[in-house]
Amino acid sequence: ITTDANEVAVSNGELLETTNNTDGTRTFHWKMDQPHSSYLISLVVGNYVKLTDSYRNIPVEYYTYPGTEIKARNAFGRTPQMMQFFSQRFKYEFPFNKYAQTIVANFIFGGMENITATTQADTEILSGAGDDPSISVDNLVSHELSHSWFGNIATAKDWGNLWVNEGFATFFEAAYKEHALGRDAYLDELRADAASYFSEDSFQYRRPIISNRYQNPVDLFDSTLYKKGGVVVHMLREVVGDDVFWKALNEYLNEFKYQNTDARDVQRVFERVSGKSLDWFFDQWLYKAGYPELRIRHTYNPQIRQLTLDVEQTQTPDATTPAVFRLPEVEIEIGTTRGRRTEKVDVTKRAERFTFKLDSRPRMIVFDKSERFLKKLDFPQPTEMTVFQLNNSTDAIARLQAAERLAEIGDAALFADEKSEALEALRQALMHDSFYAVRAAAASALTKFKSDAAMNALLEGTKDEDGRVRSAALDGIRKINVSEESKSSALKLLFSILFADSEEATAQS
Repeated sequence: ITTDANEVAVSNGELLETTNNTDGTRTFHWKMDQPHSSYLISLVVGNYVKLTDSYRNIPVEYYTYPGTEIKARNAFGRTPQMMQFFSQRFKYEFPFNKYAQTIVANFIFGGMENITATTQADTEILSGAGDDPSISVDNLVSHELSHSWFGNIATAKDWGNLWVNEGFATFFEAAYKEHALGRDAYLDELRADAASYFSEDSFQYRRPIISNRYQNPVDLFDSTLYKKGGVVVHMLREVVGDDVFWKALNEYLNEFKYQNTDARDVQRVFERVSGKSLDWFFDQWLYKAGYPELRIRHTYNPQIRQLTLDVEQTQTPDATTPAVFRLPEVEIEIGTTRGRRTEKVDVTKRAERFTFKLDSRPRMIVFDKSERFLKKLDFPQPTEMTVFQLNNSTDAIARLQAAERLAEIGDAALFADEKSEALEALRQALMHDSFYAVRAAAASALTKFKSDAAMNALLEGTKDEDGRVRSAALDGIRKINVSEESKSSALKLLFSILFADSEEATAQS
């Protein structure tokens, strides 16, 4: 590759030599000696600064524009840790002789996993390269890196089977987040993926993940493939268990390295390692479309101390949407005055009833604790039970969902005591919940309560250590419907906090 003197050429594999030519140009000689699919070839030429890093004895390189080195380092700097995580998780070391990431302008995608030489959109890397986790680009960097294994070593046979590339890479974004930030962050990431898919399914179209019906291959690069695809990998993990899941991924990589694969290959490996038939799983989640819509109602008989749950699947079946989704070992967290316990049920019918003996009236019922399955729930519960769930569930996502349900109370014409109970629960969650997403959800919910008490709680939320919570609280202050006098006083107080000991405080107020 011959370039101008001030330019560099980045490509796949190993840089064998760089020659300075007599006419003032330079020639770069790259060689890639491992087999790969042709769509993974990359050639980037530009005026770049190369930042260097390493993972074990493997060079790790970041190519960025002059003057953007700090932002690029912030964005890319965790790459070696990611390489270590994936290598250890897969029990399969990073399979190439180098790993480079290069930013480019006007890119059609956020990133592209060109083999050993990933290409990233400069808008994604340079605009989100801060220390604040709310603007972290870890998802993009970890996604493209994970393709080194799932997509580059083992590659989809055809566009219709892209799930073996993109569904897994999307899941690995959440898996790295679980490693770096914990289980709650993992589940929250998957919940966001599910929400993105639900939006596409509701307002655009519905299709199976595995599909060969398209006008152009790019038509398949949608939320169904990526977001639902990632959640399906999570559900596969939940169904077979952690040990089997990671062992099966290792066997898949070893069996199909330098080969093209499809979803049936994935299924056969998982069946072999787990000893289970998974036809039902792959059929309903990959070759069929949609998701279960569950209408749940509960009753409690105090005379026999029995809780009854009626579960009905209400999704409209069609040629691709099943009338019945199979959901094995759904966890139900039940709280009473004497404590909490978790039950498991198998959902296998269009409508069925489950009963549980309790020591007293239920104060909390969480269906599908820990979000093992993709679904939508219609499960109304009294305010006091929702408040108890927000205060007491061991499941962070259940607490987040409770905060969202309490937002509806702020909009409804309910008794003053009920609103007061909901508002105080949200205030406590905003101040003290251990998971940032619950605190942020509480801030958003408080916006619906038209009172000075809600405004004061939001003001306290602007002091949170996490930028995502502060942002939600500030947005709430902007949106909350209180008197202009109250809002003005609140904003003056806020600016006095933000610009303490500054002459700017008065002007900003």
